[in-house]
Amino acid sequence: MTDGRDETCPRPPSPIVDYGLLGDTRTAALVAADGGIDWLCVPRFDGEPLFGRLVGGPLAGTFRTGPGRPAAVVRRRYRKHTATLETTWAVNGCRLTLTEAMVAEVGGRLLPTTLIVRRLSAEGGTAGAVVEFDPRLGVRHRPPRVRRRRGVLVCEWGRSRSP
Repeated sequence: MTDGRDETCPRPPSPIVDYGLLGDTRTAALVAADGGIDWLCVPRFDGEPLFGRLVGGPLAGTFRTGPGRPAAVVRRRYRKHTATLETTWAVNGCRLTLTEAMVAEVGGRLLPTTLIVRRLSAEGGTAGAVVEFDPRLGVRHRPPRVRRRRGVLVCEWGRSRSP
C-alpha cells in the first residue's frame, strides 16, 4: 500500500462520462478510464465512502490498477450478458487489459462483505503497470491501520458499523 498521493502532480479528475459502474446489488463502484476506483461506499450505497476521490479530491482515496503512465484507452466494454467491465490500453506496442467486477450473491444469501475482483493482463509484450491502493474512510478521509495477517493485507478503521 502506498499513500497514493503526489501533492505536486495529482491525477486530474475524470469527467463523469468516463466512469464505468461495478455493482453487487448493495453498493457500487465508479471506475475511471485510467482504472481508478474513485467512488465506493461500504457496506451499502448509503455507507461511508472508502474511495471518494471523485468528489473529495486526491486525499479522499482511490484504488487504481492500470498502466504506469498515461495511455490511450483502445476499448472499454462490458462483457456480453454480464456486469464485468473490460478496459484495454495501448502501452509500448502491447495491450494491457483490466477485467473487473463485483461479486453479487444470487443464491438468496448475501455475502458478508463487498468483494471486488480485478485482473490486469498484458498481451503482445511487456507493459509497465501500477497498483495504487489508498483507501480513505468517510468524509474526513481517515487512513487505515495496516497490518498483515497470514500473508494478507488488512486495513482497519476500528469497529465497523453499518448506518
